[in-house]
Amino acid sequence: MPADTNDLRQLRGVLRLRTMRREQAEGIHQRSREALGQMRRLLEQALQLQRATLVHLGQCHSTGTVLDPAQHEQRLLAQQAGQLLIDERRDAVTKAIATQEQALTDLLAAKVAEDVAVKACERIAGVVRQETEQRERLDIFDSWQPREPFHGL
Repeated sequence: MPADTNDLRQLRGVLRLRTMRREQAEGIHQRSREALGQMRRLLEQALQLQRATLVHLGQCHSTGTVLDPAQHEQRLLAQQAGQLLIDERRDAVTKAIATQEQALTDLLAAKVAEDVAVKACERIAGVVRQETEQRERLDIFDSWQPREPFHGL
């Protein structure tokens, strides 16, 4: 039956498209994982910088160093800027996590779609193969039948 052959050809095309989509989703997922790792490293660096600043400030206070108001204001502004940087980095990490989770969801959906296409393709290929075998059996059976002359009216 030619319809099954056409169906098989169409399914193979769908399978190629689904495979390409899965590969794209894998690439997007990998890049999102790398971006998440980078955002986490940047957040950790900002936290380390803030800790170092606080440690230095604590050492200055413990030694009894008296700061003039301008230096004290500069330190407060530096602490505030450090905290803003940390907040920005935390937001970036949160967005990167959301992006990575969405990429993972898309990847899983692409894998499922590809698996469905593979199974459908295998099933149609099996049907086409069985049909071809049956047709060949009928042809062989017909070839073994003796040809009798027609006795007409």
